Amino acid sequence: MNDDNIEVKDLVSMRQFEGGWIWIKNIDEFSQKVVNALNKNYGKYNIKTIAGFLNGKVINFKIYNDTEWIIKIEPFPTTFLLIVYNENEEFGPEIKIFFNKTFLKMVPTEDAYVFIELYLRYLEYLIETPKIMEFKIMGDIISFDHILEISNVEDKEKIKHDILEIRSNIIEKISQNVIKNISKNLGAHFINGNWNNMEIDWGLSFSPLKDIIIYNVMNKDGYQVFFSSSILKLRARDVFFFTWLYCNAIIRESRKILGNKLPKLSKYL
Repeated sequence: MNDDNIEVKDLVSMRQFEGGWIWIKNIDEFSQKVVNALNKNYGKYNIKTIAGFLNGKVINFKIYNDTEWIIKIEPFPTTFLLIVYNENEEFGPEIKIFFNKTFLKMVPTEDAYVFIELYLRYLEYLIETPKIMEFKIMGDIISFDHILEISNVEDKEKIKHDILEIRSNIIEKISQNVIKNISKNLGAHFINGNWNNMEIDWGLSFSPLKDIIIYNVMNKDGYQVFFSSSILKLRARDVFFFTWLYCNAIIRESRKILGNKLPKLSKYL
């Protein structure tokens, strides 16, 4: 039984990423939390509905004989990760994570881990609190600075510097044409002109979870990040990590076009 022509031989685990082994313990801990939530709430959740909220789907595919279900999530158009739930009779239920090989080539190790942590965290949360999927928040867009202001995180200036400011110096050197060219590879919606009563040179919007939108825009004040009001469903820490992931993706894809014309931030950026 197969879905989307997935072949087991084309899948990799976190161990295949450079230095991926250092994240295995963390993944196992978050995976066990999901298993505990599944056991605690047996029969009270709809895994297909939950997968939809994660912008994924339950696929018709088995990796093991005891696989109960698999959620497939595509953070970017050519990449996917699989959250596999097995009912192992000998060792008990377990969660396993796999990626396609394109994910391995396109996404650095730490970013791959952060995607996994966020999706496992929300899988657990949605199993425990399914009503959050019905909760609607209406309102205007919210800025990164506002989320930072109302959050209870410590050292807010450092967070803004480490996530946005050091990346802004690079992203502000990327032209509208390059952004438009990379939008398809990133699965992002390209916007420009008048947006939310402001003139912007360019914008890219990403949707990491259902009804959650992250807007990356360039206007006269430079590079800024905004969110749909539904972002208030998420923990501030997770908002910052999703922001970090998409900032990184914009820089990586732009560098494929601009090469050394774009300043280096790190080995991968």
